[in-house]
Amino acid sequence: MNRLVYSIIIILISVATRTTDGFPGPYLCYYFGSAALTCNGRPVPVSNLPSECTSFIYDGIEIDRRVDTSGPNNGPPPPQPNGSPDQFMFLDAVQQSDKDLLLCFYHAENDKWRYDSEKITMRAQQDAAFIKWYIAPRPKIKGLIFNDIDFISYKANFPLFAQQFQLYLHYMRTAAKDFFIGIPVPAHFLIDEFSNPQSTLKFATFDADVDFYMITFAIFNPCTAKLVKGGVIPYDSDDPEIKYTLKKLEVALKNSGIPSSKLYFKFQLFGISNRTGDLTFYSECFTSYERICKYPDKTISWCADNSGSLRIKGNFARNLGAGFVADSIDLNDPVNSCHCKSPYSSFYYLIDGFKNQQTYPPCALFDRTSIPS
Repeated sequence: MNRLVYSIIIILISVATRTTDGFPGPYLCYYFGSAALTCNGRPVPVSNLPSECTSFIYDGIEIDRRVDTSGPNNGPPPPQPNGSPDQFMFLDAVQQSDKDLLLCFYHAENDKWRYDSEKITMRAQQDAAFIKWYIAPRPKIKGLIFNDIDFISYKANFPLFAQQFQLYLHYMRTAAKDFFIGIPVPAHFLIDEFSNPQSTLKFATFDADVDFYMITFAIFNPCTAKLVKGGVIPYDSDDPEIKYTLKKLEVALKNSGIPSSKLYFKFQLFGISNRTGDLTFYSECFTSYERICKYPDKTISWCADNSGSLRIKGNFARNLGAGFVADSIDLNDPVNSCHCKSPYSSFYYLIDGFKNQQTYPPCALFDRTSIPS
């Protein structure tokens, strides 16, 4: 990632369409921009992305209190790229689209930032002032997604975390009225924590200041031979080696008390190599559907969704929530190397499932029909 001097390193933007009930539209799309440039040698223009996307998400903004944060009139500093201007180039492109924006937000990893800090009010006021200053000349930014929450790190005292986090969110919401507030929550954490309803983490404590929860799957099951066809996020399994399933997630979500009207499910639209356990910026590059379809013999052991499993996921999102987030949309075979009906085939299979229909035809390379079941 390109470091931005002063207080900003990364910019993560989600572009959203407001629906009648005040939430983003049902199909949010991650747009990496610089990732496609690094991975494939060519960025995908925003104008080439599926028109059905009701939002784009772009990578990110970070406050770093370890550096000088004094700007004009002692206010926040103007963000400037240190080195390559790629971050702002793609951010500018997103802002030229016809969508509104949700700004995803981080704090520096080494800043010792915690949402249960006794100084949370002071820090919330500082962050709120920064956000208010930052969005003033950017009217398309319509909200915030807090992407640096590690719920597990607060397990020792969830009630304190929830109480302090509510204070923080309240200040951030009042920084700009009518802003969307989004929180990512790992699916595996929900399953581990809410397999029974005895958890001390009460989302209700801060739910009034949250508009949507983005359920993420970056950490789920490892890739094994049993998950090659259909990917590492199965709906159900009686195999004891497969720890996490969507069916278990459904139980956990019910126990968590999170309103279904606020749920969005962020599904990965790339394969997972059984040689790389962690999902990283570069593993997403080299496990894209474009590579799976171009090199079927070399990727035969990779775990990846197919049309059937994606329809199940889309239907799951419809039945349990308000929509889904399509991860890495611009790494999702933008030039149709899979020879499907169109580029971005996995995105359209998710939509098919969400609408409970089968309008997008099967695709042999994408479905990897040459691999035995």
